[in-house]
Amino acid sequence: MWHLWLAGGLCVLALAAPGAAHGRASPLWDVSGRWDGVNGAEYVVLKQRSGGRLAVTVHHTCAPGHVERGTGRISGGRLRARVEPAVKPQPPACVAFATIDVRVNPDGRRMLGRYTTDRDAGALEYVGRRRARSLVRFHPRIARARGGALRVFLRPQPKLPRGAAARVRVCLRNRCAISHGRHAPRVRLPASGCGLFRARVSFAGSVATTRRRLCP
Repeated sequence: MWHLWLAGGLCVLALAAPGAAHGRASPLWDVSGRWDGVNGAEYVVLKQRSGGRLAVTVHHTCAPGHVERGTGRISGGRLRARVEPAVKPQPPACVAFATIDVRVNPDGRRMLGRYTTDRDAGALEYVGRRRARSLVRFHPRIARARGGALRVFLRPQPKLPRGAAARVRVCLRNRCAISHGRHAPRVRLPASGCGLFRARVSFAGSVATTRRRLCP
């Protein structure tokens, strides 16, 4: 869920117009839910559908009970949408339309970007009531590396968001070690010989496991 923050003291918030002609990369996130604007004046509720399409509802305080509705799309980690007042004409303190163009942070907890309305434009920041859920899927494989360490090849589809890293936990019997990485993080288990190694890869709600029997 989202909150939108507006500038110029107006309780106006809106979501960016869906960029139809722009790239249609697979969405990296499911952003469904409520997002709060950092100014505390409004919040946005997003419902994500197949292909990254979004239904957008904005609640804000430019007038009692004022609501804006519209549509948008998330492509990769970028969200664009457009909203208009649900009831027209809109109150004098509210805008006729608003668009947003924001990107989900690598941790999935914030969105940053810009808004445009029929009155002004400026920066936007939203904070999720809960973390966005990653749509990246891992296909991990464990392999030996130099120096007695292990490598876990994550093989994510699609690629992880820029700046993001997955958590990797590898265990052999009752001994475990943790690492982080984007592609093939190294993990070292003290005095690990032959055995059945188990790995768990996780990132923002996306989890995958694998196991493999290896010897030095």
